[in-house]
Amino acid sequence: TSYEEGVALPILLGRKERVLKMIEEYSMEFPDVQIIDPKADDELATRKKYAASFFEMRKRKGFTEYEALKIMRERNYFGAMMVHEGDADAMVSGSTRNYRDVLKPALQVIGRQKDVDRVAGMYILVTKRGPIFLADTTVNFDPSAEEIADMTNHIAKTIRKFKVTPRIALLSYSNFGSAP
Repeated sequence: TSYEEGVALPILLGRKERVLKMIEEYSMEFPDVQIIDPKADDELATRKKYAASFFEMRKRKGFTEYEALKIMRERNYFGAMMVHEGDADAMVSGSTRNYRDVLKPALQVIGRQKDVDRVAGMYILVTKRGPIFLADTTVNFDPSAEEIADMTNHIAKTIRKFKVTPRIALLSYSNFGSAP
């Protein structure tokens, strides 16, 4: 794992008892893991700090100070603020939340690069042959050909940052009537 290789030191967000139980259940070893419960009373000072910063970013976009403090109890907002404030370098989320609930806090807090008009999800599949990058446009309903081309260019730039020469295949999907 990244932890064993010294690449990452995880900060796990959630109820401490539950997180420790899961670590034991999955036979994982994190001897010095940091566990933070965004809802815990002992995290109130951090929640207030993050809420104040979040409120400054979002006050003209429909958030009150009370709502900013309340939303910092949610792991995805708390985690995004950790990245924003420099208390974490990255955030991994999504296995227990739907796509929108993970993406919305990241976009509201961290945002996107100035030259990016649209976002797309990208996943890295580590295989014996090397990494395979899978990107999707689930965020963008019915993108135009130009929008797909723009997202493809941004994805290719990102893949190059991993020192991989991108070879990109564009696939269409059939939804069998589940969406217009």
